[in-house]
Amino acid sequence: MITKVVSNVQKALEGVADNMTLMIGGFGLCGIPENSIAELVAKGTKNLTCISNNAGVDNFGLGLLLQKKQIKKMISSYVGENDEFERQMLSGELEVDLIPQGSLAERCRAGGAGIPAFYTPAGFGTEVGIGKEVRDFDGKAHILESALTADFAIVKAWKGDHAGNLIFKATAKNFNPVMAMAGKIPPWLPWATKSWRWTERPSARGWARGTGSWTTLGQPWRQPATSARPLPSVFGAFGRPGSPAEEDEDEEEVEKPTP
Repeated sequence: MITKVVSNVQKALEGVADNMTLMIGGFGLCGIPENSIAELVAKGTKNLTCISNNAGVDNFGLGLLLQKKQIKKMISSYVGENDEFERQMLSGELEVDLIPQGSLAERCRAGGAGIPAFYTPAGFGTEVGIGKEVRDFDGKAHILESALTADFAIVKAWKGDHAGNLIFKATAKNFNPVMAMAGKIPPWLPWATKSWRWTERPSARGWARGTGSWTTLGQPWRQPATSARPLPSVFGAFGRPGSPAEEDEDEEEVEKPTP
């Protein structure tokens, strides 16, 4: 089996280049892949189109990329709390496409599911609906919205394994699963310091795929001979819906990685 694990965040973001479209998971500052964003700042990748619910704040999240003027276009739902974003938008330096939040989520989900477009009543009769096809369903007008995809989907998860299966924790799940599935490039999972117990209980949350964020890095570990299944590491991407996994939010660390 091909492993989705790499040694560090630099390798995880190999292939991300200027002029690409990126999906960035998170809602506000919750569930954002902050370490991957920091690496994009360090790489100096520019002229990016970023699809994200919001644009972070001035000194954190996507706000750091905006400060360096590495983003040329934002496709978002909520863009408050970021003075630099406002300044660039009003001055014409930044192209902005504002989308109703539910439509943004569904356009990402449709992209991952291979659905090219769908009809929704959200936005009809407003600027959002200008120039879009309109059809009547059950006496109510709907506009046609196209799916969204990206060159890379960069997400943050709570746990992951060598195959890239992910578990998202609580509200940090938000946009991460739908964006993860809409990325075109197969992702990789940086090694992390913790490993976790694996059981057969079904997951209460979905799995997803996309490029993983990371925390502190450790040495790769070998699966113990007594373990029936691979032990998940902490962050990652790429998987299939419906996989069973342990989902106890209060689970303690049970084993340290071994070199």
